[in-house]
Amino acid sequence: MISKRSRSIILDVIDGDTTTSILAKKYHVTSRMIINDLESIDYFLETHGFAKLSKSTVGRIKRYDDTNNEVLALINSDQVVISSYLPEERILEIVYLLSVSDTFIKLDTLSENLGVCKSTITKDVEKLREMCANFNVDIVGNKHGLRLSGLEFDIRILITSLFISYMDTYAVFDTTRILLDKDLHTTYKVFWRIFENIDITIISDCIEIIKNSLSINLQDLLYLYVSGLISLMIKRNRLGHSCSTATDNSLIARETANQIIDYLTNCLDTDSFQVEFAYINHILEVSSIELYKLQHKERIELAILTEKIVRCVYEKFNLKMIYESELTQLISEEIRLIYMEKLLRIPVIRNIVNIRIPEYDHVYDELRKICIDNIDVDFSEDHLWRIAAHVIDIRNRNQYTTKKSVIIVSDKPHQMAVSLKKNLMALFNVNVVGIVGLGQLRKYMTLVHVDHVISTVNIGIIEDIDCPNVKVHPMLSDEDVRRLKMELPLNYIERKSEKNPDAFNVISNQIVLRSLADERVFINTVSDILLRTNCVLTNINDFLEHSFNRASKFGFVINETLVFSVINHHMIESSVLILGELANPIEVNSRLIRRLKLIITQQESCYLEMMNVLLEEENEKRCS
Repeated sequence: MISKRSRSIILDVIDGDTTTSILAKKYHVTSRMIINDLESIDYFLETHGFAKLSKSTVGRIKRYDDTNNEVLALINSDQVVISSYLPEERILEIVYLLSVSDTFIKLDTLSENLGVCKSTITKDVEKLREMCANFNVDIVGNKHGLRLSGLEFDIRILITSLFISYMDTYAVFDTTRILLDKDLHTTYKVFWRIFENIDITIISDCIEIIKNSLSINLQDLLYLYVSGLISLMIKRNRLGHSCSTATDNSLIARETANQIIDYLTNCLDTDSFQVEFAYINHILEVSSIELYKLQHKERIELAILTEKIVRCVYEKFNLKMIYESELTQLISEEIRLIYMEKLLRIPVIRNIVNIRIPEYDHVYDELRKICIDNIDVDFSEDHLWRIAAHVIDIRNRNQYTTKKSVIIVSDKPHQMAVSLKKNLMALFNVNVVGIVGLGQLRKYMTLVHVDHVISTVNIGIIEDIDCPNVKVHPMLSDEDVRRLKMELPLNYIERKSEKNPDAFNVISNQIVLRSLADERVFINTVSDILLRTNCVLTNINDFLEHSFNRASKFGFVINETLVFSVINHHMIESSVLILGELANPIEVNSRLIRRLKLIITQQESCYLEMMNVLLEEENEKRCS
């Protein structure tokens, strides 16, 4: 039996002539210890029928034998090699065994693997615990054994840093060679433990992606460190330890990180690396100090910019603080995408609302003024609209979640009006400020603030009362008057005498939008659009009648194409159909027609028969 160091000495002698002083320096021991090892090697070789090592008078050690292959086969057998570790190697072995185990490890197991007593292992663990504290990692123990405790990100950095910090020139050289030739036997086996059972080709390919994307060259120790980080990520990921720690993602390194993630996903046939973006970003920062400096500066600039915009927006639009964190996150991500477009010249397709209504134009104008007065950044019109879209959405929700003040106008018995008040307050987010008759309404509204009027009679238009009103039954129903006109949004106005309202100047139960018709994208939410348009929108009945007249006259492929879409949004009373006039004609396909048919069935059944006829004609055209 021989020790690992003796086995390594035999490999060194087979590779070429050497001396005791060279070996002593390489293994960090005295020449006397090397001489003792040489005596043990001679005894081992003689025992197995091989010639001793030859030692010259000047201290050179050689082998004059043609049985090197047989010796190599012998010493590569685990049965004849005794594990022998230096103190620092034991620490590395302990932390490595803890890192690749998904269960507790007992002291007895560590003692047996390392060939030392339990008291020595205990001392090594205490030294290791002190080292771990610098990385915010701890070694916890109970009756089941020991394990590492801490954030996954910190554990990976700890292990890789410990392995690299113990390496000297020889270890760096030997471990680099093992990355180039995984079958090569080297002296410092403990140092390449983090590369065991890993396809070295995968690590090399990942490093090539980094080098090509960042235009850098990794040398020696840095090459090893980056290789260790990648290898440990793969090992820990196999055990189910994903580094999903939320950190600031770099814009410069985003594409490189995505390339690495896609490569690992394809090679290892798993999607578990999708959450490793923060860790891979750290690897890229380590690879390039210039990238690290740029990203650090970039994070500070983006954080300051976001903070300025959010603070000014909240002061300008009087938004509730409960939305601050959400708005900060939305604007921060939008600004990052804008910076990505500028720095990496990567177009980012963002379908954000751009609604040409004066109230929304006001938000855009105010935001543009905020940026001009407070922020020295050149945002384009599209960029500002993308930021404004988030402000509009938060502001609408801010209004929507505010408790509305309503007044009940009733001609029914008082008890029925009281019952209506209780139902309103129980079912909806409203505050009933009073119950009055129609004649008292004007005087009452001069005394208190009222957002909406709920009436059991037809009020119509009353001079000097500019307030939305809706008629209901005292017992509600009809699905509680269609959920009380979708929780009484401020844009619901029921005025029959108003002639030809301008859709661009009145926020009513219509909203002017246009789908990306050239891509045949259907609109589902207000956040799906990023285009301005000149659309004409009338009420639902006039719209359907006008649409079918046009379809009957021109067919389904017409120069001025009809485009139908459906929008659902909490600020809109109900599903709304939209007519858009497009510059370039497209074909309105049957899938779109079926979707329109469904909405018509829900809205106006009188048009259903005409729709069936049109659908049959379209099918006949396609068949012919």
